[in-house]
Amino acid sequence: MKIAFKVQTKIKKPVAEVFSAVSKPEILNKHFTLAAKGELKSGSTVFWNWSDLEAGLNVKVLNVIENEKIELSWNSIAGTDTQIVFTFKELDSNSTLLIIEESGWNTDQKSLDASYDHCSGWEHMAQC
Repeated sequence: MKIAFKVQTKIKKPVAEVFSAVSKPEILNKHFTLAAKGELKSGSTVFWNWSDLEAGLNVKVLNVIENEKIELSWNSIAGTDTQIVFTFKELDSNSTLLIIEESGWNTDQKSLDASYDHCSGWEHMAQC
């Protein structure tokens, strides 16, 4: 059995602006990562680093549909390959529902602890 979680929030910004905040490293670095390198494009690999990680992570970009969806994969700090899906739903011209799902977590304690950390990290990102 694999563990998955989902967080979501309504953001009072147009969908294109919310999408850019996740997909463009120069914006992502202002509110979520310490050092993101590379724009999210299908088939690419980018690098994200946070202040609490010494080495950061390579992030595989599986699929990008502009203003709709971003699908990523990485080897988490627990050593588990997980998949992350950002879904962007336009509610109206000035509001977006951002849904972030991460799946593929193992059920051992190290993976569970890491999944809780990731869940709170995605919630923090969504609130910024």
